[in-house]
Amino acid sequence: MQWEEFVSAFGHLRPGTYDINSRRYDADPEFFLRPAVDSQLTKDTRNTLNTETWEKEKSRFFDSLQGIGLPSDPHVVEEFLRNSIEGREYAKFSFSRNLSEAIECLAQLGLGHGLSREDLAELHVDEILALFNSSLDSIQILDSYALKIQKQRKKRLLASRLRLPNLITKEMDLDFFQDLWEICAKGAFLVSQEAIPRLLKHGGSLMFTGATASIRSKPPFTAFAAAKSAERSLAQGLAKEFGPQGIHVAHVIIDGIIDGDKVNLRFPEFASSKGEDGKLNIESIAENFLMLHKQQKSTWSFELDLRPWSENW
Repeated sequence: MQWEEFVSAFGHLRPGTYDINSRRYDADPEFFLRPAVDSQLTKDTRNTLNTETWEKEKSRFFDSLQGIGLPSDPHVVEEFLRNSIEGREYAKFSFSRNLSEAIECLAQLGLGHGLSREDLAELHVDEILALFNSSLDSIQILDSYALKIQKQRKKRLLASRLRLPNLITKEMDLDFFQDLWEICAKGAFLVSQEAIPRLLKHGGSLMFTGATASIRSKPPFTAFAAAKSAERSLAQGLAKEFGPQGIHVAHVIIDGIIDGDKVNLRFPEFASSKGEDGKLNIESIAENFLMLHKQQKSTWSFELDLRPWSENW
């Protein structure tokens, strides 16, 4: 690929994808793109892919897929993963091209009314788009937007100088904490957002699966408990809001080890140590969920605890 073609293909990218103050690569390709190209030309890229970790873990990965009934043929799964990642990255690449053009259009629109990129960065996109139909001249626009821009800049400056005390001791802990919240609390919210309009129309139940951590926190499961308690609070709020509208919202606490392939295949000795009926039977769990679903409105339960008889609690 010739240099001009390369710049044309990748020049729409910018360090800050959504930042109007971030310059596109094609604004200064020698600065943004040339070093990356030169480093690749002088680098021996042969055999640089480290697959050692994947080779160690993939047998467990495929066994786990098989244990939950998903396709587990290595060639099929690896091709699927490769195509999925490549497809996702290509979609992001194409999206960023259109987004980058849109940002440049906003910048030109603002410039035509006397607003710099730095000014536009402090405004909501609706306020920028309102310039299309504005009958004000540039001076009047600057006067009307000046207070908003100044106020937002003060907020941004304050936020940049704010330093909170360290609540979490390791850098990786913050990512771990946030990932758990995304899965438990945000995931439950997104499911609810899709499910409730349909349930209001057709009826039914909305069940959340909790854990002991939903109501009790202790190290080293503090992050998990924070996420699960947030999920429980969401469920409780939804139950109070939509119960009167005919939706049965319930929260089921699963306290103990589930008698499934995930534990039995990966930790057979630990699973065996639980003894007879020392793990939660999957069919029995399902029966309890079905029981909740079938409850009469006169005796709806919000929360149900399920645990083996021998589980300490």
